[in-house]
Amino acid sequence: NNSSATPTTTNNSSATPTTTNNSSATPTTTNNSSATPTTTNNSSATPTTTN
Repeated sequence: NNSSATPTTTNNSSATPTTTNNSSATPTTTNNSSATPTTTNNSSATPTTTN
């Protein structure tokens, strides 16, 4: 999603679902071939966490 208030879910070879938001009020979660989720926010109202 780009500039939207609702999250977009994307999976990339990971055991947990990947959520990606851009310019939204909800946090962005991104997973890439990992068993644990990584949280990343871009232009959002919530802080950015990266693992």
